[in-house]
Amino acid sequence: MRWSEIPRDAKAYMLYHTLIAPSLIVWILFPLYLMKTGYSILEVGVFFTSINIASVPLTYLFGRAFNRWDIKKGLITIDVLYGLSKGAVALLMLFAGRTIEKLSAMLYPLYRAYEQIIYPEDKYEEIFAWHLKLSEVSRLVTFSIMGYLLGYVYSGPRRAIVSRSCSSASSQL
Repeated sequence: MRWSEIPRDAKAYMLYHTLIAPSLIVWILFPLYLMKTGYSILEVGVFFTSINIASVPLTYLFGRAFNRWDIKKGLITIDVLYGLSKGAVALLMLFAGRTIEKLSAMLYPLYRAYEQIIYPEDKYEEIFAWHLKLSEVSRLVTFSIMGYLLGYVYSGPRRAIVSRSCSSASSQL
């Protein structure tokens, strides 16, 4: 299937995922970042356990309120909540940020529902292959550039400042 044959809404959705894909590395590196900044493995474990406990009643309340919204508003809400979860200034801000991020995660099934709406049923697999390829290429290019910059160019004391700037910039795309 050629790019020109893909419906306009599907192209916009795929490009959106291509732009946000590089910021997803934060999920993997966040616990390591906490340990690097001086927290013990026990403190990091208690931190994430507390977030999961706090998110249970909030997930219920959020889900009840969300029954009245359409899918596009839900997709926008995911990114707004994810954006609000950044800005680690203190442990309280980290806790609030991760809790908000946890709430946005419950809306992830909306991605699949939206894909089924905008991807034609007869060409779903071909279009989804484009979706996955574009996201992976985006990560490959971005991670290579960030790895080079943080590993070779800014490997000294300024690294932490540049690293935070790169993470903030990529998560705001």
